[in-house]
Amino acid sequence: MKTRVSLTDILEHGLGTTSFRYPFACDGYTNDERVYDLNFLTFDLIDNGKWFWYSAFVESELSETQEWMLMPFQGLYTLRIVCAVLVIGLLAGCGGGGELDVVAPSELDSHNYVRFAYQSPNYHPYETGSHVYSWGDTVYIGGDLEPKEALRRIGTENGIRYFMGASRDGVGVERIRNYEEDLRTRNGTISRYLSNDGFLTFRVKPRVRLGRGFEDLNTETTAALLGSIQILNDALPPEFQIEIGGYYYGGPISEGDIVVAALPPAEIQEQCSRDAVACAFNTIPFLRNYTESAILLIPDDFDTSQYMFPRTVIIHELLHALGIKGHVDSIEFPDSIMGTSGDFFPNPGFTIHRIDREVLQIMYMQKLTDRYNDYGEWSDTTLHIVGRSEDDFVHFGVALSNGLPQPWARGRLPDSALADNTNLTGNVSWNGHSPWILRAITYRR
Repeated sequence: MKTRVSLTDILEHGLGTTSFRYPFACDGYTNDERVYDLNFLTFDLIDNGKWFWYSAFVESELSETQEWMLMPFQGLYTLRIVCAVLVIGLLAGCGGGGELDVVAPSELDSHNYVRFAYQSPNYHPYETGSHVYSWGDTVYIGGDLEPKEALRRIGTENGIRYFMGASRDGVGVERIRNYEEDLRTRNGTISRYLSNDGFLTFRVKPRVRLGRGFEDLNTETTAALLGSIQILNDALPPEFQIEIGGYYYGGPISEGDIVVAALPPAEIQEQCSRDAVACAFNTIPFLRNYTESAILLIPDDFDTSQYMFPRTVIIHELLHALGIKGHVDSIEFPDSIMGTSGDFFPNPGFTIHRIDREVLQIMYMQKLTDRYNDYGEWSDTTLHIVGRSEDDFVHFGVALSNGLPQPWARGRLPDSALADNTNLTGNVSWNGHSPWILRAITYRR
């Protein structure tokens, strides 16, 4: 006997472990590249008190059950097959109070259903909310990930047009290798075997601790630092995103710590170099190729009337602290914030371009080869799911690249703040589609 229940009820109240079976038609690809015609999608929705998870299976015409993925309902952290992501559209169609058929496990054919539920190793909470930036009349959330190529339209739901497809928008592994070689050889001026530059990452999750000059958190310099951390966290895999670790009052610096201090320019020049605006010092154990901790010195008199300048300086030094030791040739990499010239082709709002973004990703994602691609597997192709409003005021999506799903959003900035609109009264609640994109626009609670 089937019981009908709204997805809204499940999300609000939870129903323990509930099984669903959905008709589903498209081609799926296994790891060995065999193609199956997918007839049904079966998944479990598990309420663990904090997150809703579902494990999904597909049933083929060959009567084989393939265990594909476990994805958190809020976050979209694992995608294994292209057609399986259509479940987002199916679920989104029920977000406004639609109904699903709930099927008891005993009602499913025994040879087509296997109990399989565990927390996906790909899921890890974000450390911070995504970076939010307005440029003109547009607000951007997350990284520079919106696909430039046309994607295949897969449907329309409640005024939102959905698209998906692949786009070759990555920088490619060879350019990343050239980047690393530039660091190690200082643009071909020394032997790589005599150099201590290159990629020297943390072994543990990095943690920023605020030192001298950050006694007052309500400053534009603090806002620039926290915004810079958000920009880099939008690129990093969640397992290595930068934590905000509180104050540093002196004493030993622990492994993983990045101590940031805001000092007068004269003191920075004394501790760094005569013409330095800011600098980073990495602690690298003797005869080891990793960063144990770092100290970041930034000026306490930033001209914060310029949005980009303080963030450019801070991100440059944070990238040093995260293990990019050295600089690259600005002629070969005009889009890199780590160039020798001290300047680069700007990317307003996002600050960093894809080259620095992917370098940072491969540095840390290759530490987790069971979850992400490494050098030997690195691809320049991204799989995209995109939603666009019919009036083109709102655009959002998820870009899956080398195993890392990354959310983004773009939309029109209102002419005035909601609080200033005297025609609006009462309370507002969210009852829309695509709850997985909320991870891009809310802080982790």
